Amino acid sequence: MTDTPGPLTATLEQPSVWFDDIEIGQVFDLGTVVAEHDEVVEFAKRYDPQWYHVNEQAAKESGWGSIIASGWWTGSAMMRLYVDGFLSKIAPDASPGLENVRWRKAVYLGDELTARITVVDKKDSSRGDHLGTLTLNWEVLRGDDIVMSMVGRGWFHKRPAA
Repeated sequence: MTDTPGPLTATLEQPSVWFDDIEIGQVFDLGTVVAEHDEVVEFAKRYDPQWYHVNEQAAKESGWGSIIASGWWTGSAMMRLYVDGFLSKIAPDASPGLENVRWRKAVYLGDELTARITVVDKKDSSRGDHLGTLTLNWEVLRGDDIVMSMVGRGWFHKRPAA
């Protein structure tokens, strides 16, 4: 008998969705976030203090026309939406990482962004019979424009045998 930890969700509640319930091609809309001035600038000052993220006058006089959000802020905002809109409902384990992170368009202060993930692959995990691996296309959008995209894999718990 193996001693594997029980599944926990991001909110530590009983999951309503298990790996077994997910289908290839399924799309999950994760919600909306707004690129608020103070949050975007404070994030950049702490983690990505490049002039076009923190210097309003220089950014205004540049080809950008105003401050743009750090791509890392956009990714962090996406992660929050992923936790709230997906991980809080499913039985996650961990993630082996992301690939092909792309910042496709600048995010401006006040932009309303939505996020979605699409399941592109599903298979049993080599980490144990209790887990499966999902490959997900992540997209952050401003209207119809994709401003950020990436591919991620995650390990998720299968429904326990009764």
